Amino acid sequence: HELHRVLGEIVAEIEGLRSPQEVEHLQERFLVEARKSVDGVGKLAQEVENGDVSCGQPFNGAAYGLESTKRAERVLEEFRERGYRFGFE
Repeated sequence: HELHRVLGEIVAEIEGLRSPQEVEHLQERFLVEARKSVDGVGKLAQEVENGDVSCGQPFNGAAYGLESTKRAERVLEEFRERGYRFGFE
């Protein structure tokens, strides 16, 4: 599953970043949740392959609805509150 692989590569790249000490704990919390989300997306991709979930909105809704994704997004908000910005914004 290509999306699962690419997301795993992105998380691995983030793992290799050295964040400032003041936010190391945020990076680690983000990575914990991001890994869970990558695993969840992998399971969803398998469900698509099995015909249990449709591509498009059903898949996206399930992926973005993962609790781990919501927790990762909250960590990103904590970064923003400290003045950090990300290249994808």
